[in-house]
Amino acid sequence: MRPDSFCIEMLGQSARIASKDRAVLETLARVFGDLRTRDGGGTVTELVVHAGDGDRRFVLDVDGQEAWSGSELASAVQECVMRLNQVAVAASTHLTLHAGGIEAHGVGVVFPAKSESGKSTLTAGLVRAGFRYLSDEAVPLDWETHLAQAYPKPISLDPGAFPLFPEWAPDFGEGHDATADAQWHKAVGGIRPGAVGQPCVVGYIVFPEYRPDAGTRLEPISKGTALLEMCKNTFRFNQQGRKALDHLAEVVRGATCFRLTMDNLDEAVRSVSDLVGAVSTSASGR
Repeated sequence: MRPDSFCIEMLGQSARIASKDRAVLETLARVFGDLRTRDGGGTVTELVVHAGDGDRRFVLDVDGQEAWSGSELASAVQECVMRLNQVAVAASTHLTLHAGGIEAHGVGVVFPAKSESGKSTLTAGLVRAGFRYLSDEAVPLDWETHLAQAYPKPISLDPGAFPLFPEWAPDFGEGHDATADAQWHKAVGGIRPGAVGQPCVVGYIVFPEYRPDAGTRLEPISKGTALLEMCKNTFRFNQQGRKALDHLAEVVRGATCFRLTMDNLDEAVRSVSDLVGAVSTSASGR
């Protein structure tokens, strides 16, 4: 492997990330630490961050074509995470939920939801509380076993969540500051060892919705309602036809389903923790 690059694997897709700027390469290696692989066999995507000047201090090339430029390293990192995630999801051969997910004792909880619903913040809070991480954006399901798999992309936090995770503020090194409008990205391996989850049965499906001043409520919903919402929150569902519907129905059939309205992260984490803790022993013994 070249000293100015490293390789990662995301949802079965390989990518090489390169930069001759040591600070840039070390930052990206830290952010993508849970996805790094020894080599880039079968690499399908190449991202190169190279130097520009002025307002184009950093330039991002994707597969040899300029895709972005800007003056802040924080924004360059955000672009790399976003673009590689898009490539991985688009090319994934799994049935992939638009969801966050956690695992404990071999039982998974998935949080399917549209963007801006708070799933990344909720997932991050639960990982910090001791649960293992599946993903904050895309949870792949195995077609044969129906098990949820880990896709440990870096946790991506929007600015509104920064005050909730002050200990995760990024350090980009001398001459590079975090910015108010760029996401924070945290590799779970940097939170604690063993924080990445294992393949697991989906025991719980929880549909989160962040609603300021609405309180925090966890309410059971029917499996029919859950299946409809799962279909709405599955990447490329319409392209995969009846097979995807049957697969989701099987996952829903084996899960307990809820809707979570939340306006307070600590209360939301407590609600999910109480739910999983109350039934994890019996669930793991089925």
